[in-house]
Amino acid sequence: VPKHLRNKSLGLIVTYLHFADKVWVNGTYVGGYGQFPPTPKSSLWVPHFYSIPEPLINPVGRNIILIKVYCKGRSGISNNILLGEHDKVKDIHTLHAFFQSIIYFFAEGGMLFTALLFFLIFIWRKREREYLSFSILCIASMVLVIPFFAPSLPINYPKNIPFLLFINHAEASKGQGLAGSPCPFHRLADPFSAPFCFC
Repeated sequence: VPKHLRNKSLGLIVTYLHFADKVWVNGTYVGGYGQFPPTPKSSLWVPHFYSIPEPLINPVGRNIILIKVYCKGRSGISNNILLGEHDKVKDIHTLHAFFQSIIYFFAEGGMLFTALLFFLIFIWRKREREYLSFSILCIASMVLVIPFFAPSLPINYPKNIPFLLFINHAEASKGQGLAGSPCPFHRLADPFSAPFCFC
């Protein structure tokens, strides 16, 4: 640990990780996003932030951060990982989450404008019901997009939103460790669970 970070609580940001993860620091579970089988839930695209209390950190020796990822075999973890002083990293996380949500704001705004426009056209030309159908389609699209950007807003919003509920995976991890969670120091039977270790 660098001298300027010793005897301080730290924060960890993983900018992108999909579908779910669990994090341990020196063998102690510090948090996770999403949910593992048998009831998998996606963390969607919200950046992941973890608080690392000062007592968990070895100031002069080796520290191990282990990130276990459930990725369904077709996703993974970003290489943009930031570790630093807790409050500063937390501020960066909040800012990053806000800017990440801007593109969805534009998409939602565009769909809302289009829905209102076509609804007004339908009121003017009621015989042409295609305008009403397209307006309803825009509203439905807005509802579909909401779960993808709402977790990125810097407000108190549930992190574990079910993602494509019809996707189900029966594989379950057999190794058990801290607090009933899969053991972070053993490779598990689930082929889609990939542990990452950063020292």
